[in-house]
Amino acid sequence: MDFEKDIALIKKALENGLSYIKPKPRIHIEVNELKYGLNVWIISKGFVKMLLHKREDLVWRILEREVDKETCVKISLLFILTPKELGGQIPWEEDTEKAASG
Repeated sequence: MDFEKDIALIKKALENGLSYIKPKPRIHIEVNELKYGLNVWIISKGFVKMLLHKREDLVWRILEREVDKETCVKISLLFILTPKELGGQIPWEEDTEKAASG
């Protein structure tokens, strides 16, 4: 299954829809391990004062408004976190660093 178009549509919708959040959210989208869906990571200190369910409501409203249903259903996991909630580690950056040093 080719997800390139879906990833581009989701990323653009999120970048536009979350543009007012400061600092600008870091968005990372990857095909999940089983290759049948997408994991979406949205990381920003701007989410600090927002409850998790409010973050999720916001993001799903953006996606449902800007992205077709066939693309939205491909999202298997949605992580909307602050850097502190991640323990200061950005998972996809760790993988890149390991590959570069490996």
